[in-house]
Amino acid sequence: MKVLFLQSKASKNIYLLKRRLIDIYKVIQLVNQFISTKQLISCKQGLIKQNQAIPLYILEIKQLMTSRSQDRDQMMATLRQQALEDAEKFADKQRFALFSQPPSLATGDDKQYEMKLHPRDETGKPVTLPKNVQAGAPKQGKVKDSYFSVLGFTTIGDPFVDPDSIRRQYELEKKKLVTQEAVFKPASGYKTIINSSYKNEPEYVHKEKNYLDSEGKVITAPRNITTNPKNGPLQKHAPYIPDPYERQRELRIKEMEEHKKKLAEKQAFRTTHHGGGAFNTGRKVFGEEGIDIKKRPQTVTKYNIIKHENPFKPSNPAKKGFNGTISKFPEYKPDPLKPLKRVDKPKDKDPFKPKHCGNLTRPTPTITCNAINIRKDIMNGRVYF
Repeated sequence: MKVLFLQSKASKNIYLLKRRLIDIYKVIQLVNQFISTKQLISCKQGLIKQNQAIPLYILEIKQLMTSRSQDRDQMMATLRQQALEDAEKFADKQRFALFSQPPSLATGDDKQYEMKLHPRDETGKPVTLPKNVQAGAPKQGKVKDSYFSVLGFTTIGDPFVDPDSIRRQYELEKKKLVTQEAVFKPASGYKTIINSSYKNEPEYVHKEKNYLDSEGKVITAPRNITTNPKNGPLQKHAPYIPDPYERQRELRIKEMEEHKKKLAEKQAFRTTHHGGGAFNTGRKVFGEEGIDIKKRPQTVTKYNIIKHENPFKPSNPAKKGFNGTISKFPEYKPDPLKPLKRVDKPKDKDPFKPKHCGNLTRPTPTITCNAINIRKDIMNGRVYF
């Protein structure tokens, strides 16, 4: 297998490629995982067709992975020297209005990516540490193997004691503590009246009613009152009564004439006062005429006014007019509406259009088509096949 190291025109990709040269083992792992020989050949042919400048560095991966001799060190040294020369040539070029292109500082620096060789034994296998302490899972269940020790009893070897004798001894010790001769009696509780002073009597006499006649049949109530309604209307239609338009005014005039007849020579009270004011004027009520009121003399305060040569004039008076604000009034900026254009999508087929202009209803099917009716007709012999 062979690795292709590509150098593009962009400086960023060149720096990334040179950093990858230092970490050669990571590149080898990526190539082993993702790139096959056929893919490398097709990639090379495609890049050559695009007329791109491609410096090729061919390394043998098998030698790098298996050999640890001087050939490998010499191959790595030539690779580093060639990459350094390419970087120096690229640094001599003038690009982007600079005197020179700064080279990569990581070229040839392998301190960060030193290869660590693991110790191996005579057979070539890596040396590992001995196994750690291992413990098996504890057993579960109600068996003897799942316990640390066999269960036992703490009363083995003790003499037998009758539990009744222990109970009798306990009762005797309790009786010895009682020193009084009289038997204990509880105090009298709350007295209640059990028997009432009045005899209980029923509120009414219950009489059982017999709903059967002499023959043993149930007695039913008599028939309810029935009526025969009259045919036709109950009364005649109301007669038409005219209602003149000036009827209310005529009644009002008639009422006033009757009122004047009852007054005769007497006349109604009429005031001679003009206007709708009060009896007394505001001057008579709130005025000071005829009242001796002592008024306080008016005191005139004299201010110490300093005379100036010129009248006061503010240093920066406020602006007036159209631009009387702190800053000028903003200019008019038109903000027209954006014209909308209808975009017609390409139509694969014409839209659906119904052939009728109204709502159609589903006709109700006949009940003879039901399964149960057809089954009955077949059983009765009405349907012939």
